[in-house]
Amino acid sequence: MENLTLHLLEPSHFHAALLLGQLDARVHLPIQVHAGFLWDDQPFLGWVKSLENRGWNLNQIQWNRSEDPVASILKSKGTPVALLAGQNQSKPDRILRLLFGNVPVLCDKPLWVTEFSGRPLANFLETTTKTIFLDDCMTERFEPAFALQRLLLTEGIPDFELRSGKPNRNRFQLGNTHHLAKKVEGISIKRSSAFFETETYGDPFADVGVHLVDHFLGLLSSMGVSTQSLATEPGTVNSTWSHLDPQSLRISTESEAPLFPIEQVWEGGQGDSRGQISTHWLADEENLPPEGQFAIVHGNGCSLVAAMDPITQSMELDLVGLSAKERSKKMATMSAIIEKLPAPWPKTSLDATRFGIRMPPPKLPWSIHSKRFPLILTRFLDRIHKRHPLSSYESEKLRLKYFLSAGANRRAPNRHIPINPFL
Repeated sequence: MENLTLHLLEPSHFHAALLLGQLDARVHLPIQVHAGFLWDDQPFLGWVKSLENRGWNLNQIQWNRSEDPVASILKSKGTPVALLAGQNQSKPDRILRLLFGNVPVLCDKPLWVTEFSGRPLANFLETTTKTIFLDDCMTERFEPAFALQRLLLTEGIPDFELRSGKPNRNRFQLGNTHHLAKKVEGISIKRSSAFFETETYGDPFADVGVHLVDHFLGLLSSMGVSTQSLATEPGTVNSTWSHLDPQSLRISTESEAPLFPIEQVWEGGQGDSRGQISTHWLADEENLPPEGQFAIVHGNGCSLVAAMDPITQSMELDLVGLSAKERSKKMATMSAIIEKLPAPWPKTSLDATRFGIRMPPPKLPWSIHSKRFPLILTRFLDRIHKRHPLSSYESEKLRLKYFLSAGANRRAPNRHIPINPFL
């Protein structure tokens, strides 16, 4: 395969810069960065500066400002591969134009943020006969505890059956907590003011909640639950809003502070695939609790809970609601199934806990983006090299995933009653 040129299209999200820390040998330098004339490059330049301090040469980046960044990529020489980071309403149109121009596209964050903006791209993915290369890199897709949870359900925990369900009882619950301001590898990251313009920038649930949609669909598949109802009735997103100061990113009582959905809960449709995904955004404070995630599958008589301990970074898998004797029997299959986990988890040590097992964090934590994204880029280039384009199954999953995140109805904001996803 000839050398490829990596094109970053308005890389407003820091993940794009992290890719520069470790490149696949097939990528030909310099990296091309494309942006409109009004794009604020300061956050991106801050990351590049941090990489320069670690030995990165700024001459390995070439800037391209134009009225139409996509046109610049399509007119470029060589064999381009495009990376789109960030999130805005023009993103699906840009992806569509690049795919029409036979440019492979790797995306961070959702491919589209509203059903209307994404419809042309969704229709194209459903009907095209072109050989296209498209993938999305979701950072939480392969959390080891989640992978183990799916494997256990696929293999079958003795006597564990999915709860039949009542009208107000969810059978699947997933949730995550995300910071509006945080430090990543020692560098302070804050959301830009554009992030709070939800009508034009996109829905915050689609920004973060969609990370868990992959695991939700994986759970459905492992339990043999149909996803057909999600294609016709993706459900509803309920929001609890707060006023946020765009400068400090703290909750404010000032009238000029914009409203932002600080809590959002997606409630699945009414079919066999009922579920719930919650997203909590934490405003900036002196002592922010760590970010975290969990996934719960409710069975008859007990629930299988996968979570990451935000303090120790340990992965935990618990059977809640059983006696110690019953729990021991159901977890007896753990030793065999753990061997099926992807690296670096095979043959890892497992510590017994009161409710299940705890897996200590690997030496290279999965959650560090600078370690994960280069691996994702290499995997995508391997797919191009081996001529393994997007299959019909993968296309269907992609459309279904974003139909959940962007196609679900958004109810009027409830500004008085907080939503508790743990109820």
